[in-house]
Amino acid sequence: MAQFDWVDFYKAFAKALLHYKGNRSALIQTIKKVYAEIEINLPTLERDNQIVDIDPFTVFGLFNKSKLKESNRVKIITAFARELAVDAAVPTSFDAVPVLNNQNATFYYWCKCQPLFYIVR
Repeated sequence: MAQFDWVDFYKAFAKALLHYKGNRSALIQTIKKVYAEIEINLPTLERDNQIVDIDPFTVFGLFNKSKLKESNRVKIITAFARELAVDAAVPTSFDAVPVLNNQNATFYYWCKCQPLFYIVR
């Protein structure tokens, strides 16, 4: 087992996310589909959980949370890899991966006043 075998996967995952740069609504639907398939509740990403936009850092945050069990992390990553056709092996170790606080796992601010597509393209 390589110590940092997650690096290649994370690079390939980031590259796969580029396909959604101009169509983040499709990415949101893909995220919802992945979570439905693996039967894990999608974390709350908006106050009313009606996701209108998302950035790639928040997508990575979905499987890099401090309280997430490693088995669930692998389950989420495996489903994303399949759905996004990621061309790298799913990691077996997550040593030194930075994790997010579960209570603040988005990289955008929740605000009722924010316009649609608040996240800069």
